[in-house]
Amino acid sequence: MKKTNLSKIFFLVAVCVIIGSVTVSAALIGTSSATLSDTQTSSTGNLVALWGTSGTGRLRVISYNGESVTAKAMKVRVAWFDQTLETVQTNSNIWTAWTPPFPLSTVDVGYYVRVEGDKSAKGKGEFEVYQ
Repeated sequence: MKKTNLSKIFFLVAVCVIIGSVTVSAALIGTSSATLSDTQTSSTGNLVALWGTSGTGRLRVISYNGESVTAKAMKVRVAWFDQTLETVQTNSNIWTAWTPPFPLSTVDVGYYVRVEGDKSAKGKGEFEVYQ
């Protein structure tokens, strides 16, 4: 009888530890978003700074009129061209799924989203930065 109770307790503790470790998530630092109008071929979003530690990011995009729209997660590089980290493209009027989290290993820099498309394209991109 005591053996059964101990095994049940051990099982419940193990399940709680697993659930607790899975549900711990990173803190959202900020979201860079940019909207592409039908008079532009590119648009950049607000800068999100990642200070003191590395993080992760994820990206998504939507087209408002069925034209191809591309969103790029960008990293600011001082005295050099900015670096593209991840790219997502769609012509759907439904948000794409978020990309799997990708590493943001450079600290003390800014990250932002860049949205591109033909002059007739309309859409929006979002880039979330987590720490």
